[in-house]
Amino acid sequence: MSNILALKNLKKHARTYGIYFFSISFSVALYFAFVTLRYAPAMEAVEESTRGSAGIGTASVLLFFILAFFLLYANNLMIKRRSQELGLLQLIGMTKSRVFQLISIEIMYLYLVSLMIGIIAGFLLAKLVTMILLNIIGVEEIVSLYFSSTALFQTVLVFLGIYLIVVVANALFLKRHTVLQLFHFRKRTEIVVKKLSGWEIITGIVGIALIVSGYYVSTILLSDTFGGSPSVLFLGMGYTLGSVIIGTYLSYRGSVSLLAKIVRKKQAGYMSVVKVLSLSSIMFRMKSSALLLTIITTVSALAIGLLSLSYISYYSANQNATFNAPNHFGFLEEQDRNEMITFLDEEGLTYSLHDIEVKGLNVDVEDLLEYERDDLYVNPREMFLPVVSDEDVDGVTVQAGDVFLTPMAPMLEVFMQFKDTGDITIFNDDDHYNLKYIGKKEEPVVNYILSIGGLSTLIVADEVYQELTSVEDIRTEFAINIEDEADLEAANDWFMEHNESFRELAIGQLASEQEQKQQMGLVMFIVGFLGFAFLFTSGCILYIKQMDESEADRPDYTILRKLGFTNQDLLKGIKVRQLYNFGIPLLIGLLHSYFAVRSGWFIFGNEMHIPMLIVMTLYTVLYSVFGILSVSHSKKIIRDSL
Repeated sequence: MSNILALKNLKKHARTYGIYFFSISFSVALYFAFVTLRYAPAMEAVEESTRGSAGIGTASVLLFFILAFFLLYANNLMIKRRSQELGLLQLIGMTKSRVFQLISIEIMYLYLVSLMIGIIAGFLLAKLVTMILLNIIGVEEIVSLYFSSTALFQTVLVFLGIYLIVVVANALFLKRHTVLQLFHFRKRTEIVVKKLSGWEIITGIVGIALIVSGYYVSTILLSDTFGGSPSVLFLGMGYTLGSVIIGTYLSYRGSVSLLAKIVRKKQAGYMSVVKVLSLSSIMFRMKSSALLLTIITTVSALAIGLLSLSYISYYSANQNATFNAPNHFGFLEEQDRNEMITFLDEEGLTYSLHDIEVKGLNVDVEDLLEYERDDLYVNPREMFLPVVSDEDVDGVTVQAGDVFLTPMAPMLEVFMQFKDTGDITIFNDDDHYNLKYIGKKEEPVVNYILSIGGLSTLIVADEVYQELTSVEDIRTEFAINIEDEADLEAANDWFMEHNESFRELAIGQLASEQEQKQQMGLVMFIVGFLGFAFLFTSGCILYIKQMDESEADRPDYTILRKLGFTNQDLLKGIKVRQLYNFGIPLLIGLLHSYFAVRSGWFIFGNEMHIPMLIVMTLYTVLYSVFGILSVSHSKKIIRDSL
């Protein structure tokens, strides 16, 4: 009898369970496709250069928590929509345990069908996901359909766990509510006090103040207010994060409903139907939505921010490679370069040679520092920097008393910002040279190995250079530049094949770019996949919540229609409501991510606005789909209300 009743209920509530069924199936497909990626044969090529399996394994755990939270919340909304029916079943004689058994069987059938459909869809989706990843990281590999029994077992185990969590949640729901409470569950309002309380006013003001202060601190982290101090910098980042998250919650809890009540009070009781329909959701349903909207806003900002930072690094891979390797290929052993020259001659590839000698000396750059600080990890009065002759640098001529500098790595420039003018002292045994800083060369002249990890290189006059005595052994970069860009890939292939056999460390410009794209491409893919999963789950949660509110408001729509209001009159109020429910979390999330990325984007690359604008636009378009679907559903409810 329980099985028959469960099947009949599923058929009867097909429309109610429709979005829930789709959500479970799509969640299974996402998870199965993502886990299959870890075991796909095509990923062997990725494992050679990146720890793809480890990253995907860690991300699959995060994906589980995202999907579990979503499905648990969606189930909670579904159960609340059927609260009157559950109360009626108990009223006609069913015990709570019997009702719980019936609901559990219904959801079990739902999960079984969803699991089968989701696995089939995930099996087909896995190939597309693998192709996207390989295309992002630039690995050429043939991708075929692949079914992993390990991924199947893991997926079944994960969703069995989610099903058990849902069953426990339903048992607690039935245990906590009496029959009378179930009948009146959907009719209760969360806030019945219409008078503005002092606590609500304070909460709203404090929430906005915390967000504004967090934004302000993020804009001055690198100014003379903080002085670029590492300890104070991280303290400022921690304050920004904490104040923004807490401020967001308080804003949803107090600020938004406070503004809505102020608008209502100013109307003195004379409100249009648009304001009635839009303000009612904000005023009477804010209490339970505050935490949910805070989570959605915060995680959306986190997803957009991390995806923007990884895309900034991916987008800047070419420029970073040029910084790490100014020449196409740089060797520290001339014999290693000679081996490559032999290959180039055999293949008939044209090239040019460039040697640049580097001396390492102790230098005093304190006079150049933008801020006077004693908390640097290196002593600016005794920095160890590379020095080269102007004769080895194309396009630069330096007088005997002058010095040029090359740019430092972006992360180092955060903590050591130089002025436009100043004096530099080079210590040479017991003597020293006082040189005047006259300018900066826009690009580095030696690879990051000889520039000691991206420090500035000093370019001095050749006569000065010859008199300097290096603290360590004099090193030389033996560089090769390929004349025809079309031949660069063939030369790079040979370089990558023989890289491990070189006597000393060597660096290739194209190889450095490919390595960064592979590393950051994998990060970008994982973050993007998790971001899409959260986008889908949060969008569905808001959509289901709005469906529930629209169904609950159906009697109100009927009354308003009988009073003479048209469909368009009611729909205008619904659009404003959905603009709040979907637009406010999106807008605040975008603002949070912008200020977060703005405070440290330069550590990851050389361009912020284009990558971030692309990420934000894509996220907004996908997120808006759920708002449009919600308006469409409300439109149907309004049309059928009379």
